[in-house]
Amino acid sequence: MRCTEMAPLIQLMIEGNLPQELYDRVQKHLMRCPSCAHEAYSLQHARDVLRQAYGKLEAPASFRERTLAKLYDHLAEQIPQQHPAAENQPPLPNVDLG
Repeated sequence: MRCTEMAPLIQLMIEGNLPQELYDRVQKHLMRCPSCAHEAYSLQHARDVLRQAYGKLEAPASFRERTLAKLYDHLAEQIPQQHPAAENQPPLPNVDLG
């Protein structure tokens, strides 16, 4: 792997969102590259310090509701109006993102 590919992968690794195969490849790169290893250590340390200082923060329900409403409005503008053939299809499920 190249150093230029590392930044997003390091972030995903720190968050625990990398598949095992990719995690192993990132770890192998970090063992060989002091610069990327330092970047990974710095990001992990910053995350740990912030978690200790603030714990896990949650956005207020009102913020989530406003944000979701804006997101739905934006998506409604981006998605073309329903095609006539789609009228016979069942509606999409309502997903609670909060």
